[in-house]
Amino acid sequence: MHSSTDLSSRVTEGDAESAADRPTTSFLSLPTWTVEDVRHSRGSATGVRTYFVRARYESRPTGCPTCGGVLVGHGRRMRRIADMPHAGQPVVIEWQRQRYRCQPCGRTIAQSCPDVDERRRMTRRLRVHVERTAAREAFVSVAEDVGLSEACVRAVFRDYASRQLAEPYTPQAPVRLGIDEVYVNAKPRAIFVDLDTGRVIELLETRRQAAIARTLVALRERERVQVVTIDLHSPYRNAVRAALPMAKVVADRFHVAQLATKAVNRARIELSATLPLAQRRDLERHRSLFWRRADRLTESERILLLPSWFASLPALRIAYELGQQLLAVYDATGPEDARNRLDAWYAAATSVSATVPGFETLLATVRNWETEILNFFETDGASNAVTEAANRQLRDLERIGRGYRFASLRAKALLREPRRPRLRHRRPSLSHPRRCG
Repeated sequence: MHSSTDLSSRVTEGDAESAADRPTTSFLSLPTWTVEDVRHSRGSATGVRTYFVRARYESRPTGCPTCGGVLVGHGRRMRRIADMPHAGQPVVIEWQRQRYRCQPCGRTIAQSCPDVDERRRMTRRLRVHVERTAAREAFVSVAEDVGLSEACVRAVFRDYASRQLAEPYTPQAPVRLGIDEVYVNAKPRAIFVDLDTGRVIELLETRRQAAIARTLVALRERERVQVVTIDLHSPYRNAVRAALPMAKVVADRFHVAQLATKAVNRARIELSATLPLAQRRDLERHRSLFWRRADRLTESERILLLPSWFASLPALRIAYELGQQLLAVYDATGPEDARNRLDAWYAAATSVSATVPGFETLLATVRNWETEILNFFETDGASNAVTEAANRQLRDLERIGRGYRFASLRAKALLREPRRPRLRHRRPSLSHPRRCG
């Protein structure tokens, strides 16, 4: 990779190929620029092929900025400026920069150009491209694509982030907000996502209740928030209730499914302790049977495998059916139907919770979060699926860009253009217990 301040190092003597036989006048597609020549060269150190475009900027100043006197030409100096890639290969403009001399006062000035970022020695359109692309891709990948050094890309993005996220940073409150945690740099962080656009509006260094409450209070027009989806983490609920008392809090349905998974899995493990070792190992191999909805099992699984295990462990049948019954609450046609289904589940779970391992805890948790679970049906099925998608994209960025500090990852999360996934409404299944939490 090459620094933008050392573009000349990419030229190898005798390796330049003349491109005079190809059209060059519109190569840059920049108004008021005249292209004189295009060369295609291969750098000696890296083998990267680069277009070198000799060009002139035709606009000139009207008078001396000091005295207003008449300016006359005073020679040209070549300056290399990085530009947008052409056909996937880096481009360097060899700007034949005009110099002027004021006849009355003798001052010399260099030609200025609004298309060029003087500080970064690149065109403004390249700078904008780097700013936007670096928000969603690794710095090193952007650097390779445009022919700059990784340090230069980092510096451009850092300046962009400092402008866009200048303190005090107060994002606009969305109508529907998702709050979740994501592990960044091996620590849990609270992430806030607009569920309608998929845009990350904040990423905190912690997920403590006080920090979450401060973030919610700082939202512009926070009275706009109508729905907040969260996982079953009490500090989230307490913070939302304190800062957004008018919003409906919804427990994410997939976290409820994970609760059922944990309870059924615990029952399977504890009940199988009475079986011979060979049977326990066989049950472990078939553990996925108990994580899926009954209508997603194959015919042989439903007719042969499950009944055989239930015959050996009758209490496991009870645990499995209770897990299925809890998930069936989300098949309800409306709030009243969901209320009736949940009451029926309470009655069934209460009668056996003392004898089936894991279900006392599940019953207490569901009662504690009953209002938030039923709010799913009051909010047109709000869930944290969009938030989980944002989490995945952030984890991917951390993975491909090892060593990123939290500040860089936060800036990337907040500045990237969202790509909202195409979601379809589906019923939650019993999730893998290792993914529970």
